[in-house]
Amino acid sequence: MKIDCHAHYVPPAVLERLRKDGPSFGVEVGEETPEGPRLRLGGRPLARPILAPATDLPKRRDTVRESRVDRQILSAWMDIVGYMLPVEQAVNWSRMLNRAMREALAAGDSDGQFRGTATVPLQDGAAAAEELEFAVEECGLNGAMIGSNIDGANLDDPSLDPFWKTAERLQAPLIIHPLNPLGIERLGTYFLTHIVGLLADTTVGVACLYFGGVLDRFPDLKIILCHGGGFLPYQFGRMTRGREIQPAIQKTTSLMGRDVLRWFYYDTIVFEPDVLEFLVAEVGADHVLLGSDCPFGIGDPNPIEIVEKIRLTRTDRDKILGGNAERLFGTG
Repeated sequence: MKIDCHAHYVPPAVLERLRKDGPSFGVEVGEETPEGPRLRLGGRPLARPILAPATDLPKRRDTVRESRVDRQILSAWMDIVGYMLPVEQAVNWSRMLNRAMREALAAGDSDGQFRGTATVPLQDGAAAAEELEFAVEECGLNGAMIGSNIDGANLDDPSLDPFWKTAERLQAPLIIHPLNPLGIERLGTYFLTHIVGLLADTTVGVACLYFGGVLDRFPDLKIILCHGGGFLPYQFGRMTRGREIQPAIQKTTSLMGRDVLRWFYYDTIVFEPDVLEFLVAEVGADHVLLGSDCPFGIGDPNPIEIVEKIRLTRTDRDKILGGNAERLFGTG
């Protein structure tokens, strides 16, 4: 089975609920544009509207079949997760998103072509832990997608420990997806936010998890990094060097850069076969999963092709195309 682990979906019921009761969540439909509705979260307007392909599950079925994928794991569009909301509103917002994901899959996925992941209110570690447990145990969602930062706060914040502990106990895979990257004021031209900024922010998130000792304290976490891991696979040596010369880092982690590199999991969205072949050689075929970033234009519309172009044994190819996702997400 070929499984795409990186795709985004917003159930139409979410927009219907917002039009009726948005203020209770701190989230409102601020503007209806030709491309789709643009939301306001915590009073902040989103830069981009929710595009129609992100909300159309029947059309998505056709898209998935055309790309020769058998199953797609759906996650929320990260722009709407609401890490800037007050905690109480954020908890209600995440709960509504998770219930909507469960209901959409129950109503529109009779043949099991899709699975869903959770949204959690990551601005409060204890609340995020509780919501993850609800989403996995009560909604049947397969792990969660989280941001590379929490409205500007880094992922090594000690308040997140209850969340990491719960994810580890549940063996719920976490997909780290970049959003709101550092230095965004310099990324307004040339599509740099998506070409450079998001990958850089993934790398910052990883560095904080590493240097903050999160990987040491929760070694059984299962974390997948989007877009081939940002810049980590190509600069892990610099992270090792940083640890070698910084006593403060040595006190928080026993790991070296190569240990960290092989600890994470990665999707295949790197576009160049030689780059994907390098990634597989460094981290092992057991740690790479098929991804598309559907339905966004910067994604890979034919994710299977790049895997078919690189030198792999049949066993390793099958792992990347779907075996690893079945093992991590339990989607068999």
